[in-house]
Amino acid sequence: MEPTKEQIKWLWEQCGFSRDGAWWISPNNKRTDVFPPRLDLNNLFRYAVPLLEGKLGYKEAYKLLIRWITEVIEGKDPAESLFWAVFKALGGK
Repeated sequence: MEPTKEQIKWLWEQCGFSRDGAWWISPNNKRTDVFPPRLDLNNLFRYAVPLLEGKLGYKEAYKLLIRWITEVIEGKDPAESLFWAVFKALGGK
């Protein structure tokens, strides 16, 4: 299932993106008018995956990533599968 625009926006906001007028501010305090960031592995590993250890603890974050790897091996889209794993782990509905 493909994530909705609202779900994607929610995830990036959990990762530290915020709104400042017409600009979006990235977690590293850079302004951008491009939002949301592309939903790809580079951005997910840069912004979303680091949150997992703090939210879940090291062991649970590791287990989540192992489940994600298993899904990729089974043929699921890597970026979409990682999105859903992180989304659910961070409390997305």
